[in-house]
Amino acid sequence: MDDQQPKVYISPDTQVRPNNQWFKSWRIIYPLLGLVLVVEIILGFKTLLNPLAKSSVQKLQPIAGARIILISAKDSYKVGETVPVTVRIATRGHSTSGTDLVLRFDPKILQGTTSSFIRGKIYNDYPQVSLDSKGGIARISGIASSAKQAFNGVGRLGTINFIAKAKGIINLTVDFKKGSTQESNIFDVNDSTDILEGVNNLKITVQ
Repeated sequence: MDDQQPKVYISPDTQVRPNNQWFKSWRIIYPLLGLVLVVEIILGFKTLLNPLAKSSVQKLQPIAGARIILISAKDSYKVGETVPVTVRIATRGHSTSGTDLVLRFDPKILQGTTSSFIRGKIYNDYPQVSLDSKGGIARISGIASSAKQAFNGVGRLGTINFIAKAKGIINLTVDFKKGSTQESNIFDVNDSTDILEGVNNLKITVQ
C-alpha cells in the first residue's frame, strides 16, 4: 500500500486544453480564398467573352515598294548559245494592275526579237512586247484586265531568250527612275500609283 502513488486533484479551471486558435484562423481564411477564386473566374470569363479591342487588331500593310529582278540560269555563256533572261517582279504586299519594263542590252553581244519573248502568267494581257535588236532595247507591258485579276506576290513577268553572238561582258539594265512614269513602272491597283522602288540588274559574260 505504501508504494501506491498519491492521487492529485486537478481543478477544472487548470486542466490543459488543446489550442484551437489555428482552427479559428482557417475558418476565416477559407471563405476569403473562395471569394478570391470566384472573382478570378468571373474576370477570366469576361476577358474571353469580350471582343478584341480595335487597337489590338492590326491590318497587314505592304512591307515596301516593289522591285523588278533580272535572273539568268548562269552567268557565263558561249557564242551561239541561248541566253535566257527572266524578268521577275516582287510586289511586296501590294496588289498590282500592271508592269511596264524598259530593258537595255548590248546589241553587239546579244540578239533578240519580239518572238524571243515568252510571256509569264502573272497578268492576262500583254499589250506591248517589242525588242529592238539594233537599238538594244526591249519594251514589255503586262496588265490585269480587272481588279480581281490583280497580281500580288513574286512572279515571272516573262523570259527573253537572247542569242549570244559575240564575246564580251554585257550588263542588262532596267531603265528606272523612282517616281518617273516614263521608264519602268509597277502600278498599284488601288490608286494607280507607281510603287516600283528598285531593280536588280544582271551581268553576263559571253566567251
